[in-house]
Amino acid sequence: PLSSEDIKLINPNTKTLPIIRSEKDYEILRKIYRNSTVVWNETRKDGNPYSLTLMSMFNMSSDSNLFYSEDGPGRMPLYEGKFISQYDYRFNSYKGESDSKGNPVESLVTSEEKANPDFEITPQYWIDEKEVYLKYSNADEDIKARYKSGNDVIVNSVGQFGLDLSGNYGTKDVTEIIKDETQRWCLGFRKITNATNARTMISSIIPLSGTGDALPLVSIPDLNSAIILNSNLSSMIFDYVLRCKLGGTNLNFFYFKQLPIIPPSAYAENEEEFVIRYSKGLLGTTKKMAEILECPVTIWNDDERALLMARLDAFYAMKYGLERDELEFILDPEAVMGKGYPTQTFPQVKANDIAKFGEYRTKRLVMEAYDELIRGGLWQD
Repeated sequence: PLSSEDIKLINPNTKTLPIIRSEKDYEILRKIYRNSTVVWNETRKDGNPYSLTLMSMFNMSSDSNLFYSEDGPGRMPLYEGKFISQYDYRFNSYKGESDSKGNPVESLVTSEEKANPDFEITPQYWIDEKEVYLKYSNADEDIKARYKSGNDVIVNSVGQFGLDLSGNYGTKDVTEIIKDETQRWCLGFRKITNATNARTMISSIIPLSGTGDALPLVSIPDLNSAIILNSNLSSMIFDYVLRCKLGGTNLNFFYFKQLPIIPPSAYAENEEEFVIRYSKGLLGTTKKMAEILECPVTIWNDDERALLMARLDAFYAMKYGLERDELEFILDPEAVMGKGYPTQTFPQVKANDIAKFGEYRTKRLVMEAYDELIRGGLWQD
């Protein structure tokens, strides 16, 4: 049985009793939480290690009057959760296809399309960039108010117009300030998910865009921190914990805040460099994203991506303090507990791999990477 201390450890904000599938899962979950911290512990002043904020940009119903069905000057794509996958902001796209009722439907972007670094998805909707900047800019509220009103008069540091210029903007027009104070990227995750899907936690960094409410955003002050957190969120270990805890299909903020992450202070300098380098190799597959990340373009290659992600999975297994048999249990419980074991963690990943490769390739790559990591340390390539 879970002790009161275990409940505080696993769900420090809500203090609710998690429904855990088996005693083995309980042992591993407790170990993971003891070797990490939660995304946002609301009971502690220092409980937000990434200094993040959580937000939803636009509601697909109540804000629909802001959406356009075609691109135009000064418009940005409106991203939805279904457009992203791990390290991938080009997962689905609208390609002119419709269902039996004539409604537009999205389809998977092929590997061949993704291998074109100029290819960007076509969303169902676009939105005026002004609406995005008003939601996402870090500029002072008085600057946003002037931008919203359309008053782009030059602002200077003397303090004309009664503005609070605590940001010391110097001499700039309002639009320039707004854009300078807006990150060129967003970190988001799919809100609608399920523990029975191939993967449950799906997050990615995307270029600055409008986002619907099914793609909530994790706003972090600097890009490298966002890259590292996204890598942590994309790991199979993090996914395993979410699959053990999620009840239903809605990944609400109260779930997200109580999931275990490796805090920034726990990364050695060479570990940060490793995660950032590998993540940029996975994310920087378009000219647009490579420019944002300030890295060379990586041409999309499914096999190379599988290896990079396996190495990152192995790294996070090590950071969470997992032994080899515990990692294997997470990936394939039957292999450790015996055939017929009643719970499986990633059955769809296993089934997809066997259908495509004739083996559970994901498991093999992760276990091989773990063994390499334990023997020789971080990879230098």
